[in-house]
Amino acid sequence: MKRNAVIDVDGHVHMELADGWLKHFESAEDAAFIEGLILRPRSLRVWSSADMTPQQIYDGLKSRLKGAGGWEPKTRLRHMDEEGIDIAVLFGTEVCFNQEHYKPSICRGYNNWLAGYCAADPARLRGMALLPLGDADAAARELERCVKELGFVGGIMKPSVDSRKPDEPQFLPMYAAAERLGVPMCFHITHSIRFDLISKYKYDYVRAHAFCGPASSMLAMIDVAFGGVLEKFPRLRVAFMEGTASWIPAWLDRMDDDFYAKSSYASAMKKLPSEYLTSDRVFYSCESDERHLPYAVKAVGEGRIVWSSDYPHMDATFPGALRSFQERTDLSKRQKTRILSENPKALFPTIV
Repeated sequence: MKRNAVIDVDGHVHMELADGWLKHFESAEDAAFIEGLILRPRSLRVWSSADMTPQQIYDGLKSRLKGAGGWEPKTRLRHMDEEGIDIAVLFGTEVCFNQEHYKPSICRGYNNWLAGYCAADPARLRGMALLPLGDADAAARELERCVKELGFVGGIMKPSVDSRKPDEPQFLPMYAAAERLGVPMCFHITHSIRFDLISKYKYDYVRAHAFCGPASSMLAMIDVAFGGVLEKFPRLRVAFMEGTASWIPAWLDRMDDDFYAKSSYASAMKKLPSEYLTSDRVFYSCESDERHLPYAVKAVGEGRIVWSSDYPHMDATFPGALRSFQERTDLSKRQKTRILSENPKALFPTIV
């Protein structure tokens, strides 16, 4: 890997749009279940309606994406070359985030498909493991398999799992495994509060999406700090993905204020929330067009921010995401190098 390789810490794949994708699952039952999730009518779907055929739904999924790189690795590699991106860390989409957790066999099917996708260029395409979060012991085993056998660089954690917070005891074996393996747990949006906003409070997709990106990361941050995850696992690295970063300074202040006023309710912490959340094992993804990003860089430190493209999602900047970031005049050349290259290497040390 070259010295200042540009690393995109949060790109996305779309297993559900790849040819023959269902054959990767271990049973017909698993394949039918996961396709049912893709095709079911639901209020969050903005590209289809309940009266559409399966093919129309798949076509609708494709139509909202910026290129076929989510399911065609050669296309992604060509787009990476055109954009100037050397390495992409890859999260799922529909299969990964359609519900808060999947059983172990479904996770294995997805992870095996992703390993095949990354095999197109394993030095440049690096997978993130989908874990069976309903069973933390099984999640720990699957994380170990993905890291040791498939070459993945970390595990995906959700900000909420069946109304459970990330700091609850049942998740501790998974964090212990990540710490032992030397890979991060990455908290990727969205929190289940998003679905409550839509179903209970009748928010539309756009308003719920705008709120729940930052809010999902806010809740995950407060849980790993106040809930003692970072205290219990002093070598565990965590990252907060796709929530943007510009709002972080105000949130750190708010958490510290509450800790000062109500520290007796936060016995799992031995120092300020901001001390945990600006330490050298906590990272935050940013996007190219965040106007107030310099304030976040100053608040958390130059070594804590990492860059993401979100390619090929509909709200990603493509083409030109990397160029627009590099052309910013409110960040120094040194800060840009850290955000694009050095910090991602610190987050994902198994990328070599």
